[in-house]
Amino acid sequence: MRRKALFAGLCCTVLLTACSKTLKDKLAGADTKYAAGAYVDVNSSDPGKEIDVKKSIAYGKYTIIDFTSEYCSACEAIHPYLEELCKMRSDIVVRSFDVNRPGVEGIDWESPLVAQYHLHQLPTFRIYDASGHLMAEGDGAKNQIMEAINNDVVHADRK
Repeated sequence: MRRKALFAGLCCTVLLTACSKTLKDKLAGADTKYAAGAYVDVNSSDPGKEIDVKKSIAYGKYTIIDFTSEYCSACEAIHPYLEELCKMRSDIVVRSFDVNRPGVEGIDWESPLVAQYHLHQLPTFRIYDASGHLMAEGDGAKNQIMEAINNDVVHADRK
């Protein structure tokens, strides 16, 4: 019941877009390092360092970029819902980026990754469409993600 109340009332839905010639060109030359797998901890071997998140986009699917920290309780709370969303929606993948450098306790607001993307709160999300274009970021992205979780995970039994 708490889950339903937590995610209820948010608006906006992730919409599907048609594949274009540009998308087909990108798919042909895409870096497939992160193409497989719905939920990937991208920088787990080198957390907190600068990284180009666009290199982790899964062309042909919606890519949710999740900036997170193990010291962020909201990040930890939403994590299982993001994993479940990926299982239920084959058109969505999540790429998680840990902002904390090794050995730093608490949210690492001084990390190079935080500075690179001008992060001021966690979790922070970005949503890229199937063509790799930024659709939403910040609160707009969070609202769309919460709506997708509400519709496709929390209320999945109603479908």
